[in-house]
Amino acid sequence: MKMGSSLAMVALAFLLLTTSVVLARDLNPTRHFGSSPPQCITKCGNCSPCTPVRIIVHPGISEKLEYYPEAWRCKCGNKLFNP
Repeated sequence: MKMGSSLAMVALAFLLLTTSVVLARDLNPTRHFGSSPPQCITKCGNCSPCTPVRIIVHPGISEKLEYYPEAWRCKCGNKLFNP
């Protein structure tokens, strides 16, 4: 397979995937892609209220990145707990 044709296949696959995501979102606007918040009941020990929050996970490197992954945690006061 030539380099140009494989690049064209990758571009076509990308277009098909992104188009299907847009169409799925438009068909059901109440659904959101990605993870949903956890049930934080009993996750914070005796502390309350225990509420789900989304946090940004910074890697252990000093260089700035354009994207940082996000994760859900349960928060009570100024403490974070794993869901």
